[in-house]
Amino acid sequence: MAFEAEIGISKHKLMWSKTIASLAAIADNITFTITEDYLSLSTNNISKTTHAEIIFKKGFFSKYSVDFKNILPEGYTKGDDKAELSYSFLVNSRHLTTVFKGLDSNSMKYACIRINWSQDAPVNLKYKLFIEMKTKKLIVKKFQTSYTPATKHNMKVASAYKLALYGQKDDDDDAHDPNRINHIVIDQVIPKQFLEMVPAAAEDFKVDIKADRLVFCGYTKLIMKDRDYLKQPMSVSVTISLDELTDTNLGQQPTGEKPVTRLINFGMRDFKNFLNLVGFFNSLSSYSEQLDEDFVTVAHNDYFHIFFRNPGDPILFDLQNNPNVEVQYIQITAEDKAEMSSTEVSVDALRKDLVIEASVPLKVNKEAFEASRTPSFIKPVGRTTFGKPVIARIPTTSESGVSEDQSQGFDAGITYDQESDQQEAKRGDETDYSDATEEDEESEEPPRKRILIDELGPTQLTNKAKSIF
Repeated sequence: MAFEAEIGISKHKLMWSKTIASLAAIADNITFTITEDYLSLSTNNISKTTHAEIIFKKGFFSKYSVDFKNILPEGYTKGDDKAELSYSFLVNSRHLTTVFKGLDSNSMKYACIRINWSQDAPVNLKYKLFIEMKTKKLIVKKFQTSYTPATKHNMKVASAYKLALYGQKDDDDDAHDPNRINHIVIDQVIPKQFLEMVPAAAEDFKVDIKADRLVFCGYTKLIMKDRDYLKQPMSVSVTISLDELTDTNLGQQPTGEKPVTRLINFGMRDFKNFLNLVGFFNSLSSYSEQLDEDFVTVAHNDYFHIFFRNPGDPILFDLQNNPNVEVQYIQITAEDKAEMSSTEVSVDALRKDLVIEASVPLKVNKEAFEASRTPSFIKPVGRTTFGKPVIARIPTTSESGVSEDQSQGFDAGITYDQESDQQEAKRGDETDYSDATEEDEESEEPPRKRILIDELGPTQLTNKAKSIF
């Protein structure tokens, strides 16, 4: 196989299964991107306002091998460096959810993913994702599903935000700069406990920064039609101090300067999805994993990073507490028209490389695909309808090798009605299911069903029992 990845650790199997379920809740397709160093799973929603990507590095797998030699051109991306070589394809998320649904079971020993993308591979192995699972009872389960080669657009939001943040000066006091990257490191327990208080009907989430305060708000806007409330307004908020955050670059401004204010709005559904995935990953860390070899308690990283800039720009949620897994969720925020109109900013500079683009499916070379097929020896029959088949053309002597004299009896084709009548006539001649005697045939009464009188008693006969007295 050109690619093979095996997941054997119990914790990693749970993380993989939860990742598939989380991405399947966003879109119907999941994009696989295979490189020499990592395997990436990503997806976008239909409106292209949410992008989720989970990167599994090579150390996450018990076995990881990649060979890009003689690879199929569809889905293959070349680069200047060997590390930039990649192969991308789309898989139906429902199929993956069904297959990996039982991966979290303790009876599962390992799960293996294989792909044969070689140009010399047989036709039945091309464009197929093979999945193999082995239980502790030595039962091997094998699945396969088709995939579509695709071209994945590299998301530059995470790299652009991080490079801009690291390039900012530590003594940069211009917090009102429109190109400034705002960074927050927060414990995942704070927003998770807040969302547990917010009703399920809430649709939007708001992050409001006022001076040295951070406000989380979940709300639903009012919708009225003909004086009827289609949606009732609802809002739940919580305020915390910036000092309660793990880390942030939103410090207090000097006396006399205008305080820093930021207002970011985005959808709550995908944010809940991110928090559920983050909470699950953090819950897998047992107490024994928090102790080193000298039995010294190690700090447990239950926090994640938030990067944002201005209303209308993407907001990045980044989890990096596992050395082999990185979780990135990107959401497009709502634009504040009042702020954009009052401040002169370069729209091109703000929106540069900050667009969410979906993977583009590629067409497979059908000519090469059909040429590699094994020719069929069975010719298709004409289209038929129930009870009235279409008369198919009988091959000639040169085509079938059968003489015309031998095939003359079949020139009229096949008729189901005639055949059924003849079969019924033959059945009537061969077998007689009636028990009528000669006296019964002369009478006008209908024939009775034949019964084995020797085996059945007198009360089991259809006729009345005769008295022996």
